Amino acid sequence: MVQVKALHVFLCVMGLLSETLCSLTLEAEVGDKVTIWCQHDLSVSGYVFWYKHQSDSVPLLLGCKKIMTSTQSVACHFFTESERVVMSVHGKNTSLTITAVNPSDAGLYYCSYVELNQVNFSNSTSLHVKGC
Repeated sequence: MVQVKALHVFLCVMGLLSETLCSLTLEAEVGDKVTIWCQHDLSVSGYVFWYKHQSDSVPLLLGCKKIMTSTQSVACHFFTESERVVMSVHGKNTSLTITAVNPSDAGLYYCSYVELNQVNFSNSTSLHVKGC
């Protein structure tokens, strides 16, 4: 069973890096299916990325989509998605769905988007896996 605990923190940084952070904690059991959500503010074409970060490593790119205002989003040509971890785009929202959660999925998940040469980060979600 997935449980959600929310802690809201908002932080904005001006310049080349912009961040609006909404921190959320999810608890899942081994084998659960979880979906993590993130919002983006793309008004023109750009890229949306999903990352997983664990304290002992560098962030791992999990998903990438090119968003185009006139058509549906498309997969990034330089990235191949996993079958178990799938990114989707729904208007101004993007989701990352993990099927059959396992202990190695524990970590901090967040998305970013690039628009007009500016990188924006938002919505971190900490996933804890019970039953390890």
